Amino acid sequence: AKPAAVEEIPKIYRSQIDWQFIKMLDLLENNIRPWVRKRVKKFLGEEEKDLINFVMAQLQSRKPPEVIEQEMEIAFGKKEARKFTTDLWKELFSFSKSVAKYK
Repeated sequence: AKPAAVEEIPKIYRSQIDWQFIKMLDLLENNIRPWVRKRVKKFLGEEEKDLINFVMAQLQSRKPPEVIEQEMEIAFGKKEARKFTTDLWKELFSFSKSVAKYK
């Protein structure tokens, strides 16, 4: 697979995610995991636990969205993988933006 041209990468992928804050409030487990579970179930028709755990592991090791998107293509196909990852990043970013309220 040839690397995607730069302009193809969604803007949200460049957003600063506040991983410190997300870790501090355990948002990956409390908020993101249920979100991922719902999306996977909606797309695949079942809660594919291995896939959900895989996504969570990718996030825990702070893999970049491009990498996650590529991995998700196997399960979801290209278009859905892009949508899933873009929405996931918007979700993560929304927590990063809410940081301001706690400081």
